[in-house]
Amino acid sequence: FFKMRKSLFLLGVTVATLSSCTQSEVLEVAGSNKAIGFDAFVNKSIRADITTDNINHFKVFGGYDGNYTNVFNDEKVSGSKGSWTYDNTQYWTKGKTYTFQAYAPEGATASATANGVNFTGFAADGETDLLVSGVKTVSEVNTASDPEKVQFSFRHVLSKIKFTFSTTLNNVNIAISDLKVQQVPNTGNYTNSGSTGSWGSPSGTKDYDLTVAEEVTKSDAKSSSEIIVMPQTFSQGLTVSFKVTVTGGLSLTADHTVTLPTTAWEEGKCYNYKAELTPENIDPLNPLKPVEFGDPTVDGWEPFTDDDVTVAQP
Repeated sequence: FFKMRKSLFLLGVTVATLSSCTQSEVLEVAGSNKAIGFDAFVNKSIRADITTDNINHFKVFGGYDGNYTNVFNDEKVSGSKGSWTYDNTQYWTKGKTYTFQAYAPEGATASATANGVNFTGFAADGETDLLVSGVKTVSEVNTASDPEKVQFSFRHVLSKIKFTFSTTLNNVNIAISDLKVQQVPNTGNYTNSGSTGSWGSPSGTKDYDLTVAEEVTKSDAKSSSEIIVMPQTFSQGLTVSFKVTVTGGLSLTADHTVTLPTTAWEEGKCYNYKAELTPENIDPLNPLKPVEFGDPTVDGWEPFTDDDVTVAQP
């Protein structure tokens, strides 16, 4: 019933990947006894929950001499575009080579590694986005002009899914309700490998509820709300249930339970599962049979068999 297509964006993309932004991995920073400042942006994705425009805080690990946390150890940095502050002000030390890494939002159990931030026991609740930055290296701080800000480029490390419904039925309005993805593994540990990472084998399960706010018609397909889920590869398809209520030229209500294809969810991608409601599948137990008309017949003219009709003379 459900199908998932991977195609080019111009053909109606159903898997939306993050766009990439080029940033220097090494910042040439000068000066000693200068406060360390930060800036940030988020690689754009389709309808991302956290974006460059709305990010308002992130957490930072940073250090030097091979230590990832001896300057910043899960320090919260808050603000908005062009203006970021933190409470425990730190200053550059001349001659040191620093490494910085960050994540957002706060609340995750995170640790700093050579490849970037790892997470332990993170549970995808369907609504919370999760970002990590690359590792930023600042080589051999020296004295001279004011240092540049440490700028992070974040990527999304979870997946996002939604459902789009269309129909071939004429003259009806179709409401989709009680849409639920059932028993999705949702808790895992993230191991960062630098440009990407792995969630291992997620544990635990969660049912996710979605909504389709508007009715579906033949001329107007409708998409559900989106949920943010744990990236993973499935050994068997997930179960999705929903109710269909049809009004207009037809009146019926039907409950559906279907199985999704087992395509893996990858970090930073949005998956759109498409379903087309047809006369054959809209009511699983009672396929619709259209009212049809056969070839009409027309009676022929019959001769008048009584006595001839005499027309009166004037």
